[in-house]
Amino acid sequence: MVTNLFRNLYYAAIAKYSASKKIGIFFTLTTLSVKQRMFKKASEPVHEVFFRYKISGSDYASLSYLYKEVFCSGDYFLKLASKEPVIIDCGANIGMATLYFKQLFPAARIMAFEANPNIYELLKKNIENNNITNTELYNVALYNEEKELSFFTGDDSGNLRGSVMQGRGRNNEVIVKAQKLSGYLRKIEKADIIKMDVEGAELQIIQDLFDEGLLQKADQYIIEYHHNIGGERPALSEFLRKFESNGFGYSIRAKFYHLKNFQDILLYFYKL
Repeated sequence: MVTNLFRNLYYAAIAKYSASKKIGIFFTLTTLSVKQRMFKKASEPVHEVFFRYKISGSDYASLSYLYKEVFCSGDYFLKLASKEPVIIDCGANIGMATLYFKQLFPAARIMAFEANPNIYELLKKNIENNNITNTELYNVALYNEEKELSFFTGDDSGNLRGSVMQGRGRNNEVIVKAQKLSGYLRKIEKADIIKMDVEGAELQIIQDLFDEGLLQKADQYIIEYHHNIGGERPALSEFLRKFESNGFGYSIRAKFYHLKNFQDILLYFYKL
């Protein structure tokens, strides 16, 4: 428990908020830590309030993880020229990043995609319960083909690692509808930012945009790249070259503990 308190202090300290809000973040994280220990498995969705947002999640462990990843880490903190940006959220999960972007840019138009049908219901609930407007939700898997596709999750419907790749997901298989992001991009003038956390499918999604000549339709990308997924050959250099050949620069953030292990690599792409 002491370790959790120090960890919560760390996340509160790095969050890009005022001192008073940092105190609130610390108490929220501590409350989640206690509830996570008390209610390790939830038979129905759990609920919490973050910055006046009423959030429903599959369990307290996933709520705590998403809260730290999105609201505390600063990974998605943006400064955009437009006060009404177009933001595309690929892998929206329960909508935490969508709500965070709305906190930063209340007038933003957001298109949010989530493949997991169970998680999508929570996403929909969180958007509706907080009266979030100008937001479009799509229960599809983004891919480089339009077809019915296997999607893998854990035994619990709220698993955070749902993926079209079994090596990244788990053993529970559901069939979902796959669509191309290029089809949606053609319907808009441009996107200010595309955020992508799709547990391995980023390779296929970017391949689609590259093949269709649409990578430059977005000014910036924030992509969580999943490296060294079991059984898959390395493809990071090919992934980066697609952006390089389309006039993008990039920044990389990553860490690892053991050679050959799986890595989450955070990539920020911007036009040169």
